[in-house]
Amino acid sequence: MRARVRKLVIGVALAVAFTLLVLQPFLLPINAQTTTTLPSSSGTGVVESKDWAIEPKLANGTVTINAPPEVIVTINNTQAITTPTPFDQFINISLQQVENALGTNIGSYLWSQAESQDFLNVIFVNTSSGKPLYAWVQNFTPNWVAVWVKLPNGVPAHGAVNITLEFTNASQYPYTGLAPYLTSTYGQYDNGQYVFPIYYNFSGTSLPQGLAFTVLSNPSGASGSYSVDNSLNITNKNGLDFWENYFMISLVYINKTFNFTATPLLFEAIVKGIGGSNVQSWSKAGLVYMNSITTSSKSNGEVDMIVTPSNGYAIQWQSGTSYIAPSATWNGGSVSYPTVVAMLLTGSSVTGFYGSMLSLVQPTSAVTPSGYKGVGYVGLFDTVQTSNGVFWAVFQLLLARPWPPNGVMPAVVVRGGYSSGPVTGQYIAWGYKPAGNTLNITIQIKNYTTGIHGFPGLVVYSANMGNYTNDNSTSGFSAILISFTGAVAYHSPDASTYTFINTSAFPEPKPPFNMTVTLAEDSFGDASVFKVYINKTVYILNVSLPLPWSQIGYIGLRADPDNIFTSTDPTVTAYNTTIGATATATITTTTTKTVANTTITSTTSITTTATTTTTVTATITSITTTTTTLTTTSTVTATKVVTTTTTSTVTSTVTTAVTTVYVTTTITSTVTVKSATSSGLSLSSIFILVAVVTILVAIPAGIMASRSTAQDSGRRYVQKA
Repeated sequence: MRARVRKLVIGVALAVAFTLLVLQPFLLPINAQTTTTLPSSSGTGVVESKDWAIEPKLANGTVTINAPPEVIVTINNTQAITTPTPFDQFINISLQQVENALGTNIGSYLWSQAESQDFLNVIFVNTSSGKPLYAWVQNFTPNWVAVWVKLPNGVPAHGAVNITLEFTNASQYPYTGLAPYLTSTYGQYDNGQYVFPIYYNFSGTSLPQGLAFTVLSNPSGASGSYSVDNSLNITNKNGLDFWENYFMISLVYINKTFNFTATPLLFEAIVKGIGGSNVQSWSKAGLVYMNSITTSSKSNGEVDMIVTPSNGYAIQWQSGTSYIAPSATWNGGSVSYPTVVAMLLTGSSVTGFYGSMLSLVQPTSAVTPSGYKGVGYVGLFDTVQTSNGVFWAVFQLLLARPWPPNGVMPAVVVRGGYSSGPVTGQYIAWGYKPAGNTLNITIQIKNYTTGIHGFPGLVVYSANMGNYTNDNSTSGFSAILISFTGAVAYHSPDASTYTFINTSAFPEPKPPFNMTVTLAEDSFGDASVFKVYINKTVYILNVSLPLPWSQIGYIGLRADPDNIFTSTDPTVTAYNTTIGATATATITTTTTKTVANTTITSTTSITTTATTTTTVTATITSITTTTTTLTTTSTVTATKVVTTTTTSTVTSTVTTAVTTVYVTTTITSTVTVKSATSSGLSLSSIFILVAVVTILVAIPAGIMASRSTAQDSGRRYVQKA
């Protein structure tokens, strides 16, 4: 009777086990996918490097990462006098210098990119503070670029200042701007007002704020006008001259008083051209200074630097006290338009220049006009030099800049490299907590202007990541890097740098490309880099790393020097996956019966093969007591990625005895689990393991129950006999 009951129980157990196996896919809940686009949807904060040369640009669903190579520009003041503060430094950088600094390939590539963007994509940065500097591109050719850079703190006496020239892939306006004549739309990217203390480009059709127009006529009879149309046109009619006792000019002046004793300034004006009717050989136009706006003083300190139709350039100044206008002169040179006239005004003297903004000529030594105070007004003027004529002059630009110590512009030295070593490990990452046991992280690299250098790529940080200088010299956090180069690296919380697990997990893609990284929670609860898609090609990695799945806190992008690339915002799809289990069983059964002092032993070998890697072991023990004692021990081993062969032995030993009848059965079963879509134990795995263990326990128990029934029958027969 008891044997029949055992058979019934075993049969039910087998039926349940097989039902679990068949219905397993339908018994598990279906887990919905959740998709998050970073950074817009994360809402949990951002961590980023403090050492970005150019901060990442986020716009229209893309992230532009800039970790560009640097050109260090050292500015040396050889004079014993500190430069004015602030100070406008002239820098002329050549293609050859950039190639020498960065290497021919990358130097020429970056230069051609910059030239195609009119050098608006370059930016100068204060090397010590990291703050951007205003720079005004005066002109450029395929071989050089001439720039004025504003140094807020100047350059100390016998000292040096380092600034950094960065090449980017985006416009840096208004920090970097262009002279108004360098763009098809006049003044479109002009930032001269941020660079120079005095700056007027006359864009538009109205007189800029701060300027005033007047006609000064002594004797009377002169008239005049002005117009603005992306330049300033000043017209004089019937002005007899600006010389000796004729003070008859049309004047546009800066309506403020300058103190050149405190701050010497060099004023420059671009003259585009002159003309009119009944123009005279000494018709004149240019820059003028006077102590006050008056026509009657014989000691007003008047001085001008002019162009003429027939007498070249001239500097004229008030000399003695006999005349109300200049009476001393120097003239010479040949004028070609557009041209530049300039005057250096100090507290005690005036020096005239002409030529171009890149190359000024000083025709004569400094002069001191009679009554000159060094405190007064500066403007642009013209006069026709006849009582029956019209003369006009067109001015394109009026600016002033500080004068360098003793007239010596600090020297410039261009070199490559980095002020404090390469800035590796720049990063930006957005808060994200996994919503499942599997993540698909997808980005699209739209362009890669410099090519791939170092180890840029996707990065996953632990929740305790912070805003460090970079991620390659700091400990205290965990990270997994999947680089565009095909490398996989792990950052331990106890280390300050990355350890490379695989440097060629997949081939380096050529931009543009799509990249999807699949991360899964493994059986240890850690993160595993399961596979990587590059475009439509999949690469199986199955690399487990000791970053706990529960500690994942940020997902983002990482850059190393010499990288400039644009990526779409990372998109993360989270879901739960199950393990596809392949179970093989190894059974060792030992049966001992004591009947009539006879021993019979039989041995059977079973060989199975499984694919395994690391091992997780659990032991299940059940004890059932009936007429015999049945002890069942099941050892379950979950493994990954290593092929092993197991040989099992089944041995049966029967020993007869006259008075003793008992059975002891030990069953050891091994289940090998092979990872299918993830590398962790899921609810599906538990169903399979329970079912397999039930089968493995039930079958030998059934065998023993049958044998026990046979023995009971034999015993009844002997007793009856």
